[in-house]
Amino acid sequence: DITNQREFTFDEMVEFCKKYGFETVPILDTSFSVKGKTVKELVEYSNGKSVLADVLREGVVIRSKNTPKSKSFKVKSPEYLLKSGQ
Repeated sequence: DITNQREFTFDEMVEFCKKYGFETVPILDTSFSVKGKTVKELVEYSNGKSVLADVLREGVVIRSKNTPKSKSFKVKSPEYLLKSGQ
């Protein structure tokens, strides 16, 4: 939000995109929590098929939902990396 010089929360960002016709990347789960999750569990979660095409997804981006300063990180899918030769 340039006018107010602050970052949108997740919900505000989704609403902004809907209002102005912008597409977001596929949102897999709005209630996912990393609390209590191990790195192994997060890596396992990153594996799977894309919701856009019949291919493996590269991974997932996990973003805090409604905090004043968003935090995010990407978990790369080892299945994707192996199949793509990376």
